[in-house]
Amino acid sequence: MEYRYGNPRIEKLILSGRVTKAHGIAVKKTLDRRLMAIEAADTLADFHPPNTGPEWCHELKGDRAGSFAMRLHGGMRLVFEPVWNSDIRGERNWSDIRAIVLQEIVDYHDE
Repeated sequence: MEYRYGNPRIEKLILSGRVTKAHGIAVKKTLDRRLMAIEAADTLADFHPPNTGPEWCHELKGDRAGSFAMRLHGGMRLVFEPVWNSDIRGERNWSDIRAIVLQEIVDYHDE
């Protein structure tokens, strides 16, 4: 599965290696594993429960509806938006998602 950067901030944070400074070594190591898993996946369905492992990939609700998250460390999450296959009409599911757009690394639980 392909991933893209949704904004200059997340792109700079990941590509510059500043994740460790901003969020700690545990988040950095886990992020690296998550990005490798995303690249190896065919679709987001590879992470759909019950297939989800330590990634604990899930759809978000409320103000963040339409986005997804993967667990990194503690409350930290990698938040991303799906790129839906435009050929799909009607009900969409996780197997329709072959690319994602990374948005942020955040602990949104305190919001």
